Amino acid sequence: MRFLVVDDDDTLRLTVKAALESRGYSVEEAEDGAAAVQKVETAATRYDGVFLDVNMPNMSGIEALARIKEISPASFCIIMTAFSEATVNEPVAIL
Repeated sequence: MRFLVVDDDDTLRLTVKAALESRGYSVEEAEDGAAAVQKVETAATRYDGVFLDVNMPNMSGIEALARIKEISPASFCIIMTAFSEATVNEPVAIL
């Protein structure tokens, strides 16, 4: 399986990447939503899954989620955040 980990926090992004790689998965990373969308658009092979932070510069995880699902509807997305459930549920439910 092939994953994309998206977070502006280097430590968290690299920790998730290392955990997935230690289980034998192929993992790429992006530092914000805009970079993630660009990677999904230009990928030769689709990502099976995308791990997305919510609060990032340039393009939020919520905005990136909408774009990624348009480009690659078969890829699943997992939202990672320190925000409360209520903060995330409403914008994600709209998608």
